[in-house]
Amino acid sequence: MAHVSAASVVFGRSGSTDYVTGTTALTSMTATTANIITLFSKGAQVLREKNVEQIDWIAIVPPDIYQIIEEKVANTGATLADRILENGYGGRFMGFDLYVSNNLPAGYFYLGRNRMISLVLQQDVKMEIKEVSDKLGRNFIPWVVYGTGVLYQNKNRYISVKCTA
Repeated sequence: MAHVSAASVVFGRSGSTDYVTGTTALTSMTATTANIITLFSKGAQVLREKNVEQIDWIAIVPPDIYQIIEEKVANTGATLADRILENGYGGRFMGFDLYVSNNLPAGYFYLGRNRMISLVLQQDVKMEIKEVSDKLGRNFIPWVVYGTGVLYQNKNRYISVKCTA
């Protein structure tokens, strides 16, 4: 999740105005139960303006933002579909599948298409088998060359949200 901030658009605060798109020069918005619906709605608006297909949209949020969503949903009488946090899945909210993660960079969360941050294998898994001197048996040594990143087109299919609770 270290590549969340690699999106082509950052969504945050400029001066005293929230819900601004721009560059990483924006500062963090503050999420509250009073503005969380607007925050997600404006985020969806930005995605639609960028012509991001409205299929498999996800939000990956830190636990403190998820707690605000839970409070808002509970106060409106709705539920998060009897969700159980399995593999970080926390239900649906405002058209997004919610995932909770502690692995986000501080002050960011992810809104957009699923799987836009990629694991790239530069070389397939190799297995080296070595004889061990003065012992019976062999050592099996697997190795692979890989990297993570965001491919050019994928940078346009999600937004980095600068936001804290």
